[in-house]
Amino acid sequence: KYRIDYLETSAPVAKMKKVRVVISLAVMK
Repeated sequence: KYRIDYLETSAPVAKMKKVRVVISLAVMK
């Protein structure tokens, strides 16, 4: 169960990082 909880909590963090990368790329343009 701990592993499932870890995956569920790490997913939003990965999405946030992806969003930050997209924003930084948009700013560079």
